[in-house]
Amino acid sequence: MKKVTILFLAALMVISMASCGSPTTGGNTTAEAQTTAAAPAQTTTAAPAQTTSSAAAEEPAEREMVDLVFYWQGDGRVDNERVWTALNELTADAIQTTATHNLISWSNSNGIDLLIASGDYVDATYASAGAYGRRVQQGAYAELTEEMMLAHMPDLYAKIPMLAWAQATIDGKVYAIPNISEEWSYYRAIALRGDLREKYGVPEITSVDILEQYLQEVADNEPGILPWDANAGYAYYMRQIVMDQEVDWMFCSQNMSMIPGYGYETRDDSGELFNVYDTKEFHDYLAKMVDWRKRGFWSANALNNDKRQQDSFQNGTSAIAMENNGTVASWVRQANTAHPDWEAEFYDSANNGGFTVLQTSFLNNSFCIMSVSDQVGRAMEWLQFLKCNDEAFMLMRSGIEGEHWIDEGPGLMSTGPKSGDYGDYTNWWMSQVDMHRQATDALPVYLDNIESYKNRTFVNKVYYFLFNQEPVAAEIAAMTNITSEYLNGLFLGMYDDWEGTLATMQAAYDSAGRQKVVDEYNSQLAAHLENFVLD
Repeated sequence: MKKVTILFLAALMVISMASCGSPTTGGNTTAEAQTTAAAPAQTTTAAPAQTTSSAAAEEPAEREMVDLVFYWQGDGRVDNERVWTALNELTADAIQTTATHNLISWSNSNGIDLLIASGDYVDATYASAGAYGRRVQQGAYAELTEEMMLAHMPDLYAKIPMLAWAQATIDGKVYAIPNISEEWSYYRAIALRGDLREKYGVPEITSVDILEQYLQEVADNEPGILPWDANAGYAYYMRQIVMDQEVDWMFCSQNMSMIPGYGYETRDDSGELFNVYDTKEFHDYLAKMVDWRKRGFWSANALNNDKRQQDSFQNGTSAIAMENNGTVASWVRQANTAHPDWEAEFYDSANNGGFTVLQTSFLNNSFCIMSVSDQVGRAMEWLQFLKCNDEAFMLMRSGIEGEHWIDEGPGLMSTGPKSGDYGDYTNWWMSQVDMHRQATDALPVYLDNIESYKNRTFVNKVYYFLFNQEPVAAEIAAMTNITSEYLNGLFLGMYDDWEGTLATMQAAYDSAGRQKVVDEYNSQLAAHLENFVLD
């Protein structure tokens, strides 16, 4: 990765890049995810390294014991409390700090935002890149000054790449402690049943056409198995598999609510926008989705489905599951452990990995201290301890050694017998390249894909653009409501008259002020490109 120099804009900005913000995306909680950042982090940092924090300078007996209050998105698993209790024993002794971890269900996608709006006391939570800037506008997060970070987390501060700090900077100020790993988790992978693929003579899936053949064989011949257990939360996954990576386009926001339908060519450094919804490729995709729905590739009731696709795949009632590459790799391993006869397989998207790679924002897995917190310093010290102490890091990241993961020697690990009993919540902010252990039982095809990403990464200045939504917040809010009404149904082929429905949705966007948002976006983008320099 090249050194990046940024002259910060005065405008308040919001990340405008692909991020994993859906309930099952954005990061991984399993051992497989430990392998997603094999490349070293950038060495250029925002501050000189120091060896001790202010906490270490005090005698433990003089420090009051503090319990921090955290909220994460997720449903959790049976051993989470055991892991958190073990972690509290470490942190209580080392930095006189413990933590209470609260979970807001994946099904409550607005739960964190509602918590923030309530004004209830919270010390810290997780943020995706897309949510970060919006919540900063709302005053949700505490400003983190360089002085504070040098006092309370100097070792961690020195590890974080300059580009990561640049991405976290809004109007010259920082409100998040970003991730410290290179990730490419935007790109989707597919888990499928190798036994079924071979049973019906389907070749390895290296194209959308072959994926279609596989889904058709399951629909025709396996009455107890749904080809894909789709629901509204996963609707856009199939779009990413079938269309996005084939055409090599980037949308302006992952959930398409900022400027619905607008995107740019991945390798276009100008970021010139066009309306994807007007293209033949998008129209062909919508028509294909109607056809696939009619052929029984997913339930006609998918929009009301509340089941998770990975659960259906793991219990044998569906034939595929789609997510980011690390998560899918973990699902494949879990399936083959529980059902070796399935010969579960991993595919790096339907086009077999031929797309352009853009590195996910370091900001995408951020630890954010809340503005209502009266323990900002302790929260920083807690985070530094977890991300700079191997025992604490592995506890929070992977669970209890010998149960959830196995120590295979320095820098190595394997999946433990109870690996599925810890996680399922947003602890992705723990990602840190210099602390990760290589999974000895990782899927070779997955590791090969990660290596290929390093050689295919394209640095696009537009990818680091931060869009200030405030001047057009009302228009964006109105378009978000329109998106909620129509888009998932279009993505899942629920409208036989998809052309009429698309036209209705487009007209509603235009009436809501979409062009005003496009104009504001372009104006801010021009300023960003003028002030952003790649050395």
